[in-house]
Amino acid sequence: MIEWILRNKIRAFIYIFGPLILAWAFSIQYSIRINLSDSLPYKLFILDKGNKEVRKGKLIAFVAPGNGVYEGDFCKYVIGMPGDVVSYVGYDVYVGYKHIGKVKKVGKKGNKLERGPEGIIPEGHYFVYSKKENSFDSRYKNIGYVKDSNIIGTVYPIF
Repeated sequence: MIEWILRNKIRAFIYIFGPLILAWAFSIQYSIRINLSDSLPYKLFILDKGNKEVRKGKLIAFVAPGNGVYEGDFCKYVIGMPGDVVSYVGYDVYVGYKHIGKVKKVGKKGNKLERGPEGIIPEGHYFVYSKKENSFDSRYKNIGYVKDSNIIGTVYPIF
């Protein structure tokens, strides 16, 4: 084996270090994410850190610093863009004229929840959402609108 490596230095380098170099290059742009919550139907994702383009209906990853409930990355759908209007009628939430769900008073851990911002979504901010009733998203003050600077990238579900 050692003799083969010595005679075939370039080939050995490619066989040994090639996969490591490819894995490193992949990790600069992409990462694998696992969803342990029930807010989305998917459990495994690929995160493209180089694609931070935001559009309605797109699945994005973002951080919500200091939200007091969950420390880590979030993965939600963009449902409200700058210029869209968010309104609340009682516990019902609307983005534009579309009813998207309800706001709960108390979270799964018994923590008090306050409804999120309303009015016109400002430039550089987005309303994110998941259809699950218990989703912790822009409907709540602790998340609110997601800023451009907090977006990690685009998420693609695998399964």
